[in-house]
Amino acid sequence: MSESGSKAVKIITASAVIAAAGAVYTHADDSRLSCPVYSVCSGKVKNNVRIVQISDLHGHCYGDCQSELLSAIEKARPDMLALTGDIFDERVGDSAVHSLVEGIGDKYMCFYVSGNHECKSGRLREIKSYLRSHGIAVLEGTCSTVRIRETDIKISGIDDVRIDGCISPGTFTSQFSSVQSDSSEFSVLLCHRPELEGLYRNSAFDLILAGHAHGGQWRLPGVVNGLFAPNQGFFPKYAGGEYDLDGTKLIVSRGLQKGTAYLPRIFNRPELVVVDILQRDKA
Repeated sequence: MSESGSKAVKIITASAVIAAAGAVYTHADDSRLSCPVYSVCSGKVKNNVRIVQISDLHGHCYGDCQSELLSAIEKARPDMLALTGDIFDERVGDSAVHSLVEGIGDKYMCFYVSGNHECKSGRLREIKSYLRSHGIAVLEGTCSTVRIRETDIKISGIDDVRIDGCISPGTFTSQFSSVQSDSSEFSVLLCHRPELEGLYRNSAFDLILAGHAHGGQWRLPGVVNGLFAPNQGFFPKYAGGEYDLDGTKLIVSRGLQKGTAYLPRIFNRPELVVVDILQRDKA
């Protein structure tokens, strides 16, 4: 091969390598919204019920006035929305969250529990008041039974525990104790932290929805589910996905916060979680 031909091959090869690396990085740092669907089978429901979980938005925006996120919610056709904390963030403004709340509050049955960043903001009382004013039920150690498709669903929720914030460990324990009860109704617990396995495993809930872990931030699908999560450290056990806790199904959202310049999400797309509660003999 001539010298010019050899140089051409090298240039083409280098270009191909650069293009492949760029494609891999683009896919790895993909911030497109995903909508995974999980299912829970139960003999307690008469008809199938769909819950859409919104978690760890941290004030991020999807499209003009949250058009992309609102469209994804509408497309999922939920019977109920569950907001499991860190929807607001003390480091950014509230405009994107307001667009979301104003788009869902009057349209869907919505329930909210606080996250650590809402506690950290020092505005938790104000945030709760705002959500209530837009028709969103705030659960703080409280329960609500709702009837959906001829099925009674018991929804319970607890505030986040933050030692240096507004909710003390004692208050958290009291809230958790107050919402526990054996029930013939299908029971759902909304909380923020997935790592409190000792409490959740011994509870009587059929389904627990949590967030906080952000999917472990960096993933290698099929190899490492998450690199690091708050309050779990490296290689967190509950980074994102579904887990069985002795008959209680725990589903952990990877959250909606997009990656940042200093901490991108790698192979870990932000997600809007869909949970189908299926009648056992129709599953």
